[in-house]
Amino acid sequence: MATGLLLAFVDRDAATVEAAAATLAILQPRVAVRVLRGDMVAVALGQELGEEVGGGSGASSASATAAAPPSALARHVDSDAFRDVPTFIMYGANTAGLASGNLQKAISEAFPEQFADIAQQMCQAPPHDGFGHGEVFVSHESRNIRLLAVSLFPRPSEGPAAVRRGAADALRTAQALAGPSFRVVSHALGSFTGHPRPQDFAECLAGAVEDWLSDRDS
Repeated sequence: MATGLLLAFVDRDAATVEAAAATLAILQPRVAVRVLRGDMVAVALGQELGEEVGGGSGASSASATAAAPPSALARHVDSDAFRDVPTFIMYGANTAGLASGNLQKAISEAFPEQFADIAQQMCQAPPHDGFGHGEVFVSHESRNIRLLAVSLFPRPSEGPAAVRRGAADALRTAQALAGPSFRVVSHALGSFTGHPRPQDFAECLAGAVEDWLSDRDS
């Protein structure tokens, strides 16, 4: 089994994925990175391979395997070294825990109990100054997958700094739960940084991984 993080960045938009591949390339070889054009939830469930963009190794077919189990992500997207490691689906969330927007609706439909778990945690969290500024919520595990919600709506005044901090905290949370080896599947959609420039999230994510690496190696 591999040691470390495998980051799978998935989005439908070709231009966004191309930009993300260029931005996230600086993380390799310290972090295994896969940048894929496709549906994030379908890729996480192993129902779609995604089309690999950039210099990563592994499969680049866009064909689907609809009957594949969730653990198929390890076989289709990652190298064999990352097979069967815990998977975290990281997404931007609102502080009410509601499924607003196409991505959150898709996640809530694919993982209804885990999405409800996140929503309950948010509803029970007492209001405070940092709520919605990148606070991290994690669901229970099911079939080796957890949801990892970063609360970023309403939009924090800090902008990209809050996104970077929240994503870094999400990586720390995932590592604390999973141990030395884990996989994070994420996206570039507007729930993190807004729809006008969704490619901004790749820059925030690269910075977050750098922060996480700095903590891990210190």
